[in-house]
Amino acid sequence: MFKIKIVRAGDTSPTRRPTRKQAHDRSTTRVVWGLLALVTAVSVAFNIRDTATHTTEPLALVASIIFPLVAVLGLKVLMMVDWKPGGLLVLARYILLGGTSLMMMLISVLHTQSVLKMWHFDTLTTWAGPIGLDTVMIFLGVALTARHDGKRTPAQSRTRKRPTGQTRVRKRPAQAPAPAVSGPVGVPIAA
Repeated sequence: MFKIKIVRAGDTSPTRRPTRKQAHDRSTTRVVWGLLALVTAVSVAFNIRDTATHTTEPLALVASIIFPLVAVLGLKVLMMVDWKPGGLLVLARYILLGGTSLMMMLISVLHTQSVLKMWHFDTLTTWAGPIGLDTVMIFLGVALTARHDGKRTPAQSRTRKRPTGQTRVRKRPAQAPAPAVSGPVGVPIAA
């Protein structure tokens, strides 16, 4: 019935609805993140199961849960860092992301393969399943990296400090003069 809009002080811009492309980009990003969360959960489950077959030490089980999650969060940080443009930094970014992803893939493949062997799957399945699962995980990470362009959002760009010596001049809207108010006898009174 009533819509309440919370407006920041001084914000006079009309509310803008996202364009069709922006809405599509957001939904695509959500799907990629959802799939990455699902594949990560499956990988963590296989990691826990494999660790539980080899040891019952609680610290090892906790580490089998935390390691993949910390690794995925580390990749997220590497993806979202505002890297400066430059050939060597781009190369370093993708070497860091790629190297970390491949290392995680190897560890995850070995854990998943161990569990599938324990469940008496054939050799082809014990190799193809884990490699397929982790390849999907890597492609999802690459998709998220490609979608992140390193540009700041409008809210972030407002908080960026300006170099010293530069001042920002704001244009204020022209104010209309206050109307004159007349008293009971017709004598103008200052407003």
